[in-house]
Parts: sequence; C-alpha cells; structure tokens
Amino acid sequence: TPKEQDQGGLKIVGAEFGTTAADSRTAMCGVAFMKLPVAGKQNSKVILDGATARHKQSAKVIEEKDVKIGKHPGRSLINETTSHRKWMRVYLVDGTIYILNCGGPFDRAAGDGPIALKVLDSFQLTK
Repeated sequence: TPKEQDQGGLKIVGAEFGTTAADSRTAMCGVAFMKLPVAGKQNSKVILDGATARHKQSAKVIEEKDVKIGKHPGRSLINETTSHRKWMRVYLVDGTIYILNCGGPFDRAAGDGPIALKVLDSFQLTK
C-alpha cells in the first residue's frame, strides 16, 4: 500500500516490495515532487546537479546520464553503497521537480533492478 507524506512542501508517495519468507528486507519505490519558488527562471543543470548531489555522497556511482521526459530535462542516476543500490530519475517540468527513486539491498540488485527500471520507465506526465 503506498504511503503518502508531506515534508516541507515536498509531497512524497512510496511503496515497499521485495520481502519473501527467506529475506525480510524490503525494497522501495517512490516519487516526490515540489513546485519550485521561481518557475521558469531556473538553470536546469544546477537544479538537477543539486537534486542528485546528496545521493552520490558516500556512494559508488554506477551510472549517471542526462535524460528527458518529453521535452523536459532530467537526470538518471544509479548508485550503490555498502548496504543498498538506488535507481533514481529526476525531472524538471515547468517549475516542478519530480524525484523518482527505487532502492533495495545491494546484493539483490539483479532481481530488484528490473522492477525498479520498470517502475521508473512507467512515469508519465499527464495533461
């Protein structure tokens, strides 16, 4: 069941998956979004760099590349720490930042990765 929360203007929705009888550790996918204070005047590279910087600290970056959703700029990031692997996409759309994030135990990346990528690939803009 998805869980929703509001953290200082950042709306977050996430759901856990991946537990089995043999492995009780969970994986999680979620999306967060926030309207930025000065819509239309942002430097997208600076915003995308800032949105991913904390996730690269103390982590091995496996892949980082620029992506788009429609005509809107984004960033894709895959990183790993000693405990987990994270798949992430960040998009800047008309003054709103969307942060998509899936992660789970690093030693289950081969199984959790396809699920994470399917979830990230399913994100679409409406309207």
